[in-house]
Amino acid sequence: MKKILPFLDIFSLTGLLIYNLALFLGMLRFGREMGDLGYYAILVLGTIIVLILFFLKYKGVFKKGTVIVSLLALGLLFFIIYYSSFGRGPDFPWNGQFFG
Repeated sequence: MKKILPFLDIFSLTGLLIYNLALFLGMLRFGREMGDLGYYAILVLGTIIVLILFFLKYKGVFKKGTVIVSLLALGLLFFIIYYSSFGRGPDFPWNGQFFG
């Protein structure tokens, strides 16, 4: 498990940063009109919290919670991927493209 954690960390952080970039470029939609603002807040605040936790994890502050931090970041990434694709709202149903 210890060998896969750095890969999960890099994968989840890269994915979250790509989704934040798409958000700020205006390419990310959740299909819920004004409800998208809630998902945007979850994405941005979740990414900030995950970045802080990763910084504390690699500074050595967290000794036992390293797996939890990695799974939290991965869970947030899967949440955003699902709700930006298959779980889209009725206003803009999914057309097969993630960013568009």
